[in-house]
Amino acid sequence: MKDVNKNMERLTDKNFRIGFDDSNELPSYVSIYEKLRNYEDLEEQGKLLKLPVPDGSLGYEPYRFLEEGAWEINVHKIRLEDLDKIGKTVFVSPEEAENYIKEMV
Repeated sequence: MKDVNKNMERLTDKNFRIGFDDSNELPSYVSIYEKLRNYEDLEEQGKLLKLPVPDGSLGYEPYRFLEEGAWEINVHKIRLEDLDKIGKTVFVSPEEAENYIKEMV
């Protein structure tokens, strides 16, 4: 899987602390800043992934039973081990899987 974290410019300062008065608006900005800072920390540690498909998406995986058997398409929720295969041997639509089979025949 390609590294999606390369060349990402950090928007927050790890050591910056926000001070605020009694205003009701500022605490929400503080929590937004802290949440963004936490995401950036995770990104720098390689613990934050941008998935190529939404969570729970179906994957369509063409396979052939035995050497000379007919092609079938296995439908399943996309798993972590499928991420590198998306667009190669696991597809996000049945049409893509069918086109793959046509190319292989």
